[in-house]
Amino acid sequence: MNFSCLIISNNSYLKLALTWQLQRWPVKQKTIFVDVNSFERLSKMVLALNEAGVSNDDRICFIGRSCTNFLILSPFNPVSLRQPMYRLKSAFLQGILPRYSEVKKLITSHQKLSMMSLRQQMCLDALKKYGEIERASSLTGLPKKTFYSIIRTAGFKLNLQSLRQLREFIINEVY
Repeated sequence: MNFSCLIISNNSYLKLALTWQLQRWPVKQKTIFVDVNSFERLSKMVLALNEAGVSNDDRICFIGRSCTNFLILSPFNPVSLRQPMYRLKSAFLQGILPRYSEVKKLITSHQKLSMMSLRQQMCLDALKKYGEIERASSLTGLPKKTFYSIIRTAGFKLNLQSLRQLREFIINEVY
């Protein structure tokens, strides 16, 4: 059976390097390589994958540098551009890559904040509307410390490491 690989990236050097490497690796399944840093939003990445005609059973390999999207996709073990090529090769050859349907499911649940408690959703919504912790906490009726603790825990659930990353995610991705 003839399988092919698709590379979705704005980085021409990465495309060239992956194309060169893929000529030397045995292709066992259709795999899509996605440069996470080429997209400012996860929703744009999903749109690009849909436009490329990716099916739900296709395997996705995420590549990139540490950014908010990279951290959100960490359950799928994205490959850092700072790691050696053999890590990418081993992930590709061992077939431990997620299916596109799994990726869409995770992104959708993160955009809807379905893994959050109602209190966390309320605090994240207030932070999105008002931008500042002081103003959002006073409008929700929570002390600043409690508010900050709630949104910090929400950030950990999303695999984000800082308040800046959490703000970026909820402004860009949460509906």
